[in-house]
Amino acid sequence: MDAKACCDGMSAELIGWKTKMDDVIRKFDAASCGEKQWVFPYINDLHIIHAELDDKIQSLKTECPM
Repeated sequence: MDAKACCDGMSAELIGWKTKMDDVIRKFDAASCGEKQWVFPYINDLHIIHAELDDKIQSLKTECPM
């Protein structure tokens, strides 16, 4: 496997995970206050992971060979 294919595969996988996290965050935002209280302590962790995924995707776009 060449480097470009590897980078493209990793990028696609990370974008898929980011999309799933977007769905979870969107569902949390739409939930009632009563439902939010149970998962609220973990939401900040989700935002951190989401930002890290953005960073990794951007890294792959700029650092992988064309």
